[in-house]
Parts: sequence; C-alpha cells; structure tokens
Amino acid sequence: MGLEQDFATIAPYTIEEAYEVADAIARAISTIWREELGDLLLQVVFHARMAQEQGVFEFADWSRP
Repeated sequence: MGLEQDFATIAPYTIEEAYEVADAIARAISTIWREELGDLLLQVVFHARMAQEQGVFEFADWSRP
C-alpha cells in the first residue's frame, strides 16, 4: 500500500532542499549547486504536477498573474 502524498507532506522536503541550496551557496561550493538546484526543481515540479492534477493551476500558468 502506497502513501498518499499532498502539498503538506511534501513541504518539509521542499524546505530541506531549499536549505541545502542556500548552504551550498553560503559555503561557496559551486560544484554542488547544480545538484542541489536540480533537487529543488524536482520538488517544485512535483508540487506543480499535483496542483495540475487537482485543477488548481496549469504548469504553464506560473508566469501569469
């Protein structure tokens, strides 16, 4: 049986990834920025996909007010 995920269950992971990006920047470890930014982007895409599935917004709507 799989776990149902929602915005609230994913939020802590998104925050963790954002902190990892900030840490890499603060420590000037540019070699891992790409990896950490990729992890954060995955979280953003995951949230957007769930929003799309729930009819909240479409992925392409991000840049629109």
